[in-house]
Amino acid sequence: MDAVGRIHQELSQNRLELSELTARKLGALLGKTTSVVYHRWGCLDGLLYAVAQRGFAELGPLMLQGLQRGGPPGMAESYVRFGLEKRVLYSLMFERIYDWPALRKAGVIQTGQPGLALWDASIELMRLHGSTE
Repeated sequence: MDAVGRIHQELSQNRLELSELTARKLGALLGKTTSVVYHRWGCLDGLLYAVAQRGFAELGPLMLQGLQRGGPPGMAESYVRFGLEKRVLYSLMFERIYDWPALRKAGVIQTGQPGLALWDASIELMRLHGSTE
């Protein structure tokens, strides 16, 4: 399993807290020094952003299943369930204040990433179901 997958797994199982998302702690979790974070992802936010994108890639299909099962309310239920069951990962995905200039400098942000794709698909789905908001 790659580094992003390993951290995603730990967060999904609520085995890490937000306060533990440091270069030192994550390097130790991966059996590496802190320099791996900066060498591979440019900054700590680069690594955490990659983990968050893995979370969005997981959330998207869950929301689609919810939509197929119960329409927009089913999609919303899947979203809420994800947040309740994976509280630290959810917080990383939706509540962290990222250093956007550092992410751009590191070349981490790209079009078509799971988070942006999920956002766009959700908006379009709501429009198709009659939302004007």
